Amino acid sequence: MWSGGFVGVDMFFVVSGYVIGLSLIHERNQSNSNSLKQFFQRRFFRIFPPLVATIVGTCVYAYLILPLDRAQDYFIQQAQAALFSYANFFFIFHKMDYFLQEANYTFFLHTWSLGIEEQFYILVPISIALIGIKNRSRVSGDHFRVWRNVFRTIALISAICALIIHLNVLTFSTPEFNQLILFYSPLTRSWEFFVGMLIALRLSSATLHDAKQFKNNIGSQISLGASVFFLSLALIGYQQGFVSQFSASSLTAISTGLFILIRTEFNFASSRFISHRVIQIIGNASYSIYLWHWIGVSIAKDLFQTSHTPLLIALSFIPAFMSYKLIESPFRKVRFLPTRPKIFIGISLVLIPIMSLTLLGSTMLSAREEYGNVFPSTVLEGCDFWGKMCIVGPEDASRRILVFGDSHAHQLIPMVKDYAESHNFELTTCVVVCKDENLTKIGDGSFSESRFDLIITSIKTTSGLLSRDDRKRFASRFNSYAKSQNSPHLVVLDNPYFANHVSPRRVKYPMLEPLDRTAQTEMRDPYLADLLSDSDGKTIFFDPFDSLCNKEICFTEFDGKALYLDNNHYSMAGSKLIEPNLYKTLDSLLGN
Repeated sequence: MWSGGFVGVDMFFVVSGYVIGLSLIHERNQSNSNSLKQFFQRRFFRIFPPLVATIVGTCVYAYLILPLDRAQDYFIQQAQAALFSYANFFFIFHKMDYFLQEANYTFFLHTWSLGIEEQFYILVPISIALIGIKNRSRVSGDHFRVWRNVFRTIALISAICALIIHLNVLTFSTPEFNQLILFYSPLTRSWEFFVGMLIALRLSSATLHDAKQFKNNIGSQISLGASVFFLSLALIGYQQGFVSQFSASSLTAISTGLFILIRTEFNFASSRFISHRVIQIIGNASYSIYLWHWIGVSIAKDLFQTSHTPLLIALSFIPAFMSYKLIESPFRKVRFLPTRPKIFIGISLVLIPIMSLTLLGSTMLSAREEYGNVFPSTVLEGCDFWGKMCIVGPEDASRRILVFGDSHAHQLIPMVKDYAESHNFELTTCVVVCKDENLTKIGDGSFSESRFDLIITSIKTTSGLLSRDDRKRFASRFNSYAKSQNSPHLVVLDNPYFANHVSPRRVKYPMLEPLDRTAQTEMRDPYLADLLSDSDGKTIFFDPFDSLCNKEICFTEFDGKALYLDNNHYSMAGSKLIEPNLYKTLDSLLGN
């Protein structure tokens, strides 16, 4: 709804550090110690129950309404990451830029910040416990001085690391991955929490004389002005494009810290707006609102694209307030129960979402098998065929096959893998992510030391996503590579393009109408002409149209099974129709 809204997370990180700091300081002053057990109990029964309610509640939506395609796969994976506090790392290593994601595929995108918060909750009390062991005989004031020194050091290291990564002084594989580390990593975010912790230490240790001196000093007025200025600069600057995301986040964190530091001097808490009952209720329920608001965005995107987003966000307040009233508030009292019921409730809170996600996964697979849209990744095991170079088969194999290309090559792998295994051949696959990383090596001949007896390539063409230059460059590189290998080059042509494909939902399966063969041929002809002109005379072509179409129509279902996963990828049911003709082609090329 608003491109600068992400700075709210930076405000929260500082406030969270401040609140946790006050809690730990108060506990140390009261008992001259800090209990890890009590701290983790408070955090667990504060954070986990509403999160579990959100996951289980959205599982119902995912079961009934979410499409039976990749959306459910992503839902389960992200829910697991949110549940076990590694959502930020999940998005880093899945290379999912926060600002470029489709909401209908990222129901738990917002929990990246919850993951960092929970990682902070692990780091801080353990650090304090270690400090306490080393300085057991000292009074609280001495402990606080050590805390201050340790937290300053960690904050400084974190801030320097963030700045170094932002300026690309330190790089991780690619600039894009650098940005993911900068945005999602606790290494680059910890300083914001520790700013809040240091302010808590500063205010809790200030004497009455210090407070009066500060209040009478013009510095408090300057600090308030600086806080407003930094926040305005962050919001307006980011909107106008002259302040980066990193700068906007940093300015917001500094602004929030200054505001907390001087807030008592201006008595904001007694203002009518802050003390208004509605604002107090929203503040108290803010965690539940945080958990549910993005669910509203995701449902809006899934069902209505973007037109109803504000309405769905507003409606998400209903489950949010119900969660706060019925779950969040009651569960805060669980930590006061005897040990046995507390353990039982804690274990139940972990098992219930795990069982819900497991059940969703199993019913999802059975529904896909019934409908027919089974993905290649469902039957591929033993290697990450989507992201890495994979080699299957014996090293002393009599024949070696290479499959290279984009997602259209990926859909060939189950068929070629079965063929290779049945003939005791070695299969090397390099598709999608691997293709992007190794295409230049194909061009310069440094891709592999092995000689391949057959090279199979396939890339999407009819969808129009690849430019003419990209297609020409791809063909040219493989013309040269096949010649240098003295190997036959088999190009698997594009399959029919199912433009009006609709993903199945459990509540409604779409009607699968056949496609007009003439229209499909006319759509493909310009791309096919380009491919023929780009390829050399030794290139062999395999045409899926021969398996998926007759003279009048191209099938979209066969024997009650859907042949397509989306508009340009066939399902495993589609693969079964193609398989006999493909195997005949492979036999002829490999001399079987």
